[in-house]
Amino acid sequence: MKIVSKASLMERVTVGPRACWVWNGALSKEGYGVLRCGDGQRPAQRVFWESFVGMIPPNHRILSRKLPGCVGKACCNPAHHRLQGPLVSTELEFCKLGHPLSGDNVVVENRNGREFKRCRTCRREAWKSWQRQKTAENKRAKSKPGKRSK
Repeated sequence: MKIVSKASLMERVTVGPRACWVWNGALSKEGYGVLRCGDGQRPAQRVFWESFVGMIPPNHRILSRKLPGCVGKACCNPAHHRLQGPLVSTELEFCKLGHPLSGDNVVVENRNGREFKRCRTCRREAWKSWQRQKTAENKRAKSKPGKRSK
């Protein structure tokens, strides 16, 4: 990554209440600040952390401290964030209802580019419930008398 000077980064923020550094540039769909770098977009929080604190080790991430009065996602002040990691893969063995998450009972879905494992039994029950709800709504709509024209 191209090294960004602290002065040029501070020109892109407004110091807000509670010492928040509110990002004035582009925001992601989720509301986080993003910077365009040579290799694409990077989260502003990570760039500020690397510039003011130091390198982020592999498999670590930057999380908000959720301080009272902090503006949250648009805040880039490294003092309002913490380093978490390393990320540990936590494979679930059972779903919330106790069905095993293995073999044929696992459905792998793609959610915004991330792999998400789901219980096939629970997914099937949710689908059936949705179908029953739609069928009931259609029956109610058909049973209502139409408006009479004068």
